[in-house]
Amino acid sequence: MLKTLSLKALLFAFCGVLIAGCSSQYSPIIISPPVVFADDVWPDAQPIALKVEDMRPAQYLAKIQGSGEKVTLVPGNNSLSEVVNVRVAAAFNEHGIDVNPLSPIEFNIELHSALVDVTKPGHFDYDIDTHIKIEVNIKKSTGQFTKLFRGKRQTIIAIKPDTAKLEEELNALLGKVLNELVNDGEIHQFIARQPTDIVH
Repeated sequence: MLKTLSLKALLFAFCGVLIAGCSSQYSPIIISPPVVFADDVWPDAQPIALKVEDMRPAQYLAKIQGSGEKVTLVPGNNSLSEVVNVRVAAAFNEHGIDVNPLSPIEFNIELHSALVDVTKPGHFDYDIDTHIKIEVNIKKSTGQFTKLFRGKRQTIIAIKPDTAKLEEELNALLGKVLNELVNDGEIHQFIARQPTDIVH
């Protein structure tokens, strides 16, 4: 009898471990957008001093809430601002732009939002809404330029998304927005060398 009870206790304990493992928290999201490529060379562009600031009010990258479930917030595994800095600097180098902290042209990127929002409005499907908002502020001796870059991506799936799916959604949209930013014609025009620019 004691052996039977002990065996049952072990089985219950083992099942509890399995359940706990299945309901464990999401692992942090790895921020790794596709490499951003420059469309062409900008030979008339001046050097820029690049700076990226994370202005988001909260640092998590995903918010998951199923029907009747508690909200789960998933942080990033690496720095969003550092990843954006590396991707943008590499693309500008392809454009032929010298990224130099001593440049009088201040190229500031502000990250205002980057979130994968997962909800379950009904009994079956999960809605994945991803949105990103990035602001560019450029200052030089002859003026200032500001532009917003926004991105939105919507996906519906039948099962609760795992960390890999969250990463896929975020990185795909982030890569798209950054690609638009580094190849923007208005930015090119503003940082192009003009006769009125002061040469140091």
